[in-house]
Amino acid sequence: MADSEAFQHGPRAQAALGLGERLRSARKARALTVAQVAEALHLEEPMVLALEEDRFEAMGAPVFVRGHLRRYAQLVGLAPDAVLEAYRAAVPESVAPPPLARSRIEPEALRIGPWLLWLIGALVVIGLAIAFSGGPEEPAATGAAPAVLEHEAMPSSGALPETLPAPATAPTPEPMPESSTAPAATGMPAATSAGDAQ
Repeated sequence: MADSEAFQHGPRAQAALGLGERLRSARKARALTVAQVAEALHLEEPMVLALEEDRFEAMGAPVFVRGHLRRYAQLVGLAPDAVLEAYRAAVPESVAPPPLARSRIEPEALRIGPWLLWLIGALVVIGLAIAFSGGPEEPAATGAAPAVLEHEAMPSSGALPETLPAPATAPTPEPMPESSTAPAATGMPAATSAGDAQ
């Protein structure tokens, strides 16, 4: 009956029918079970059986079938090139990819475009908000901050006069002790002396 099936399907079908049987025979010659082959090839058992039964359409795209056949042939000790040649002879390859594959890529590219534009727009708005909201205020705040710190630091020492000079003319810590001793020698008013005593 195998001869009549081969006769009905022609030489290409005969090569394909022989391919699955050759894989099964080589597996059995190495005393491997379907489960062992499936584990080694990282396939499920029904997929291994599909290869052995020449049901290549169950494996998916021809590129996957060729990869599984090559690995199966290497596992059972057959020449991978001979197995792939038998597969090519048995199954004609389509010249053009199906149009659905191309249409899937185009919408994905279109979906990324608007998303990317929204992201860029949001970043521009955030950047402009930061540039216009904090720009002019920072130099004034930066210049005023040291004067406030010096002002807060000065009253903590007891030897400072009650009136503070302008921040630009603020004395350094070294001249302070000299000026506190100088009023006693020059006869400064008693209010300054009372301020020093506190």
